[in-house]
Amino acid sequence: MRITFVNCGLGCGGAERTISFLANTWSELGHQVTIVTLSADLPFFRLGEDVRHVPLELQSSSRSVVEATMANLGRVFRLRSAIRKTQPDVIVSFTVHTNIRVLLATIGLGAPRIICERTDPQVLHVGPFWSLLRRLTYRNAEAVQCLTDNVAEWVQPLVTGIVTVIPNLVSVSTTSTRSSTELPGKYRVVAMGRLHPVKGFESLFRAFAGLSSRFPQWSLILIGEGEERAPLEQLREELGLHDRIHLLGTLEDPTSVLRNCHLFVLSSSREGFPGALCEAMACGLPVISFDCPSGPRFIVRDGVDGLLVNSGDLEGLTSAMEALMSNHELRARMAARGPEIVERFGLQSFMDKWNSLLGEVAPRPSTEKLTGQAWRC
Repeated sequence: MRITFVNCGLGCGGAERTISFLANTWSELGHQVTIVTLSADLPFFRLGEDVRHVPLELQSSSRSVVEATMANLGRVFRLRSAIRKTQPDVIVSFTVHTNIRVLLATIGLGAPRIICERTDPQVLHVGPFWSLLRRLTYRNAEAVQCLTDNVAEWVQPLVTGIVTVIPNLVSVSTTSTRSSTELPGKYRVVAMGRLHPVKGFESLFRAFAGLSSRFPQWSLILIGEGEERAPLEQLREELGLHDRIHLLGTLEDPTSVLRNCHLFVLSSSREGFPGALCEAMACGLPVISFDCPSGPRFIVRDGVDGLLVNSGDLEGLTSAMEALMSNHELRARMAARGPEIVERFGLQSFMDKWNSLLGEVAPRPSTEKLTGQAWRC
């Protein structure tokens, strides 16, 4: 089978991780896999030797509505040409803007299209123009994959094809136990994600600052990189916590750091299905998360393996952190239940659902090789 993935890029996010994993797995089974990206950035995750990457270098900014319209028309035609050259049996597209462009670019090509909603459309508003295009184009998709049930319910009226829920794969390296990075403090709160306002790291910094004098042996570690580094570094200085808050940047193997921390906090204002939260739980960390739309409430079992806090409630976040930072037994009890997430959202379930979806939309002879296989990490 010839499988073509399409995405804006191949960075370090959840969508890119899913694309890389599926591409590598299906390629190892003998399928011809191509990844078409709008950007020319190098892949963050390793791709197998037989996985072909086609970067189109189409990412650019526009100075006017007319210029943006023309640029998007150009992207659609370039996408159509690139996709046609792969002669796909099935096309898998990720994120709303790319999904719309792919559905427009593949009109009349005949290959079934699976489009993937990575966030909650009820929270992440794309504007009236793109919302209209979504309503006009999504009805033509053969299938839509969503991360959570509430997103699937929202998408269902827009489409005539299959709507299915497949959460992100939760897996964790079993080889790294010690961090190669010298970690500060006797006890460590850790957070991970792109340094962007939506991740709410400013709130986390302020919550930690409110507890810093009471818990002098604790440090806060932030894994990730992004445009908010400078403002966060400035806030750290304003709070007088230069030696207590540490920004490590992007790490190739964050699990080695996670396993040497004591509490994970997700302070986002919105999420899709947060991989950082899942990875922390899989590493055996108790977690605290804002109950933001839409992923955390489907992941954290409140009071069992973590605590959920009303979204945006800084006082509630501070109180939850205080409760766990001050209680070793409570942290240990929740930490012991966290790794169960690997069973709840593990490899077998993930691949069974993707194979089932692929078998429903693609020609039956092409999917025979996907059945009855033993899946490996």
